[in-house]
Amino acid sequence: MKRLSDDSSTDRPALRAARTRLERIAVSVLLAIGAAVLIGWLFVELYVKLVTAD
Repeated sequence: MKRLSDDSSTDRPALRAARTRLERIAVSVLLAIGAAVLIGWLFVELYVKLVTAD
């Protein structure tokens, strides 16, 4: 019969790697959303300037 501590000690590096990977994915998604919002805001500002320039 295996001990629970033996199983958890072998799984810890895998869990740590999985958590690090998920954190990197989350940061990438947040950066992509932020970039999209910034680009959208710039287009709206340019459109408003062009429309109200008349």
